[in-house]
Amino acid sequence: SVMFSAACKLLEDNHEFCKKLIREKGLGCFVGYNESVNGVTDMNCCVSFFNEMFNGATAIDACAVARNEITQEEITERSLQLLCYPKNCDITLEEPPDDPDEEPGLFSVSPTKKVFFSPGNLQYQASTNTWRFAMHQYDYVGDSVNGNVYENGIKCNNAFISDTYSGWIDLFGWGTGDNPTCCSSGVDHCEDYSTFVDWGANAISNGGNQPNTWRTLSKEEWEYLINNRRGASVKYGFGKIDTIYGFIILPNRWTLPDRTSFIPGADWDWDNMNDNNYTIAQWAKMEEAGAIFIPGAQSRSSTNFFWGSYGFGCGRLWTSTPIDFFMASGIFYDSSAGISAGEYYRYNGLAVRLVRDRNQTVRGIDK
Repeated sequence: SVMFSAACKLLEDNHEFCKKLIREKGLGCFVGYNESVNGVTDMNCCVSFFNEMFNGATAIDACAVARNEITQEEITERSLQLLCYPKNCDITLEEPPDDPDEEPGLFSVSPTKKVFFSPGNLQYQASTNTWRFAMHQYDYVGDSVNGNVYENGIKCNNAFISDTYSGWIDLFGWGTGDNPTCCSSGVDHCEDYSTFVDWGANAISNGGNQPNTWRTLSKEEWEYLINNRRGASVKYGFGKIDTIYGFIILPNRWTLPDRTSFIPGADWDWDNMNDNNYTIAQWAKMEEAGAIFIPGAQSRSSTNFFWGSYGFGCGRLWTSTPIDFFMASGIFYDSSAGISAGEYYRYNGLAVRLVRDRNQTVRGIDK
């Protein structure tokens, strides 16, 4: 049929990258048009591919790529996987080679998806119903003692969360983009957090001030960013800016600025937190080069702010991924325990760091 021929021809003409992957890995099924590997004919593989692709309803994407209407990067990850190989080929899709012309500040969160991080953790002021990103990457609200965010000369405090609070808060229950001051706690109140509403659905005053510009990463995207993207193991580590501890993530393209240093790795003890110790001026150079800093903002239960058992430098970030009715996935980071995904009650207050997809344009983002 025409659709069958188009699918097979698409692989021959448009996916040399996928062919190369399969050749290098020595797989037993090949998705080329005129070739076979290990005795498996091109026709058998093409039939397998055809059945999987069209059952997955990706024909429109496939034909659009074949006609050069969209690029390979613009199709969905699922579509790309199906275009590259049949369902019986058990391989992990790899990122294409680095693009020397790629704009700076991009972070890969899947083999086909890249994002820009927001310039700071998300904050909310209930009295004015205003969302903003932190003024600096190292800012966090904390409690009455810890933290460095002030409003009209008064120290902000997550414990004061309410519908009328005139200070800023930065610890939120899971999915509370439509109800950021919800602070009910206990398993009897999980219904209050049953639906995930992304915080990025709101207009962020210093992030373009348009709704649906930013979003929350999923657990899988965080894990890809930290563990699986190209050069992942040398692109993150713990450190300190002035007196604020946290963890650092480097972008895909990275050149260390003059008169700065960076030691990667997560398996550090407390003493090594100071190996990446930056002054405000030094961090400005790192930030200009694309580095991201996520402060140890800790967490909240009801109106109680707590450091947890790991002390300073410890923090938790929400992902968009639910676990069950009671729990959702968050990212835990600590100088001695490393970085990993954890499960948290939805009513816990965790920090939020939003991203913007590469193809999402926005104006008016404060530097």
